[in-house]
Amino acid sequence: MRQVWKKKNNAVLTHSAGSADLGFSYARSYAEFLSLFAALSIVTALYQPAHSAMIADLVEPEKREHAYGLDYMIGNVGFMIGLPVGGLIASTNGFSVLYFYCTVLVGAAAAGVSFLIKESKPEQSCNAPSVTVASVFRDKVFMLFCLMIFFTNFLYAQFYSLLSVYTEHLGFEPYIFGTLSSIAGAMVVTLQIPIRLTTVRIGPAKAFIVAQTLFAAGFACFTVASNFIEFVAAIALLTLGEMIYYPAASAFAANLAPADQMGRYIATMGLFSGIGGSTASVAVFSIYGMLVNKTMVWGIWGALGFAVLPGYFLLSKVTKNHKNQ
Repeated sequence: MRQVWKKKNNAVLTHSAGSADLGFSYARSYAEFLSLFAALSIVTALYQPAHSAMIADLVEPEKREHAYGLDYMIGNVGFMIGLPVGGLIASTNGFSVLYFYCTVLVGAAAAGVSFLIKESKPEQSCNAPSVTVASVFRDKVFMLFCLMIFFTNFLYAQFYSLLSVYTEHLGFEPYIFGTLSSIAGAMVVTLQIPIRLTTVRIGPAKAFIVAQTLFAAGFACFTVASNFIEFVAAIALLTLGEMIYYPAASAFAANLAPADQMGRYIATMGLFSGIGGSTASVAVFSIYGMLVNKTMVWGIWGALGFAVLPGYFLLSKVTKNHKNQ
């Protein structure tokens, strides 16, 4: 994806996402839903690198972690508001109407990007020589980082997939998982700024070590959690790790990337992250199905989380003298 088209890609792809949302209103079969979901996932995968690269273009390297943290927090504000509003619309008017409203809002966002946001790259970049994607894979430090984000997302994805099944297994009412998710969202909104002010001082590479430790500890806590309060404590550890890790990861990738390859680096990071999350669901549910004591799956996941830590210590070591890390 050419860097000079970041704004246009944001607008056009957001319109495409709106079209996919509208399609859900008319889908009636599993194949139709699957096709629309796949199309929406592809659009999102194309949109996100342009969005993140534009932030990197507009913000100085030493301030990018703050900027990505703010972006992450604002996204969670929308998440917190959107879920109950969407649930209210769906319960009173049906899902078809909900997707119609979603299409209108996404279209309005695309129009805002088209007419109110200026291109972040200078005009002379249009004539810049093309850079091959292979050059990204020759960056050994970045490839180590991508490998680590694969493992981290492989583990962390279960916060959203397996946990909902596990709480039902323990006999919790379905709304409990929604409540836990809302608590996580509220933590991100209220604590993101103080967390960023603290962790930005140690740099992204060391922040990964702290976050990975919190992820591993949070999953391990599920092995002993049996009531709502104990689950909230485990969720708090995971959410703190999330708040530290993901803005730092975006800043880390942007700071490693040459100016003319920002989108490629961020897209490659997203590729490894997505593969980690998608393969994890197959693996963890296979393990979960084989275990007689279902609780042990969290012990396995916590142990794997701690096993990933040496890779982040190595990453911290090799980036110690990097000017932007």
